[in-house]
Amino acid sequence: MTAEPSGTLTLLLLGGGHTHALLLLALAQDPLPNVRVVLVSERPLSPYSGMLPGLVAGHYEYEQAHIDLLALCRQSGAEFLEGRVKGLDCVRRMAFLESGEALRYDYLSLNIGAVPDLSTPGAADYAIPVKPIADFWPRWLKAYESLRADPAVRNIVVVGGGAGGVELAFAVAHALQSAPVAHRVTLAARSEPVADYPRRMRRWLQRRFERYGVKTQADFEVAEVTSESLINKAGRTLPADHVFWCTQGKAAPWLTQTELPLTPEGFIRVAPSLQSIAFPEVFAVGDCAWIDASPTPRAGVYAVRQAPFLLDNLHRLLRGLPMRTYRPQRRFLSLLACGGRDAVGARGGISLAGEWVWRWKDAIDKRFMRRFPRA
Repeated sequence: MTAEPSGTLTLLLLGGGHTHALLLLALAQDPLPNVRVVLVSERPLSPYSGMLPGLVAGHYEYEQAHIDLLALCRQSGAEFLEGRVKGLDCVRRMAFLESGEALRYDYLSLNIGAVPDLSTPGAADYAIPVKPIADFWPRWLKAYESLRADPAVRNIVVVGGGAGGVELAFAVAHALQSAPVAHRVTLAARSEPVADYPRRMRRWLQRRFERYGVKTQADFEVAEVTSESLINKAGRTLPADHVFWCTQGKAAPWLTQTELPLTPEGFIRVAPSLQSIAFPEVFAVGDCAWIDASPTPRAGVYAVRQAPFLLDNLHRLLRGLPMRTYRPQRRFLSLLACGGRDAVGARGGISLAGEWVWRWKDAIDKRFMRRFPRA
């Protein structure tokens, strides 16, 4: 790493998630004075979650759905360090990487996402976790090639009834129909898929499930995963040759070894300013953070909108000004891709569906990605 000039402060960004990517984009136009910015990420390419279903379905190329962090750092004047974080010393202001390198910081921001919760018996051995998203693509390609090579009808189960699970079930079904591969796709969830969405939108989703032959198994809380099936808490079994695990993620375990105050689930407790409630020089954003005053679901739409607040509060912290309060939006547009070039959507009580909704989503996603530089 480049030697730090005398008198220069260091802002260490841990994780290349959506918030940090947008922060770096903004820093190219609005740099922090006398601050050296260092981004630590496990990979130089960061996946954009909004395009993952389209990538699996075959609508996008790999590069289209990933942010080039190296090019982004060059544009913003930041340094890029490829590595995996394993710990923090918040008192000494040090971060430790698995490589053995220790990094000192003056200011720190964590955008490290969540890790898969594979605590269900058998899940770690037989399920394919969707989180972290960066690891999912090679796992999907391996499963896809094995399915193409097998002439027998295979049972594919997506576990998780949230928006991510619904989109993935459609994307997998579309990809296998296009191959073509003999298959049966089932979406297994504790309750009705996307139960908090408007009723009309759920009806439209059900029609699309039927069109793709995707079966839904509601009230199926998985108790065990085996090499051939899922078993729920009532003892019912569901044939499963490939299991995609799309449940809510959990906090990175190493956070429990830090001085950071955490929720009982292990997420970083932050104030409305996005600062740690105990260490004002430490910020946390995205899925790894929990705002005590306004808890929100773990969704990319919140991470994206935290970036300008993070930048503003970093400037304010440097100048000794009062912090700005981040207030999560109560309503936002949600668009779900339904396998082919078709989508459904909702905002508040308004529901939308059709190919035009997919074109709208496609335009939004591509416009978002065009903001970032390419090598």
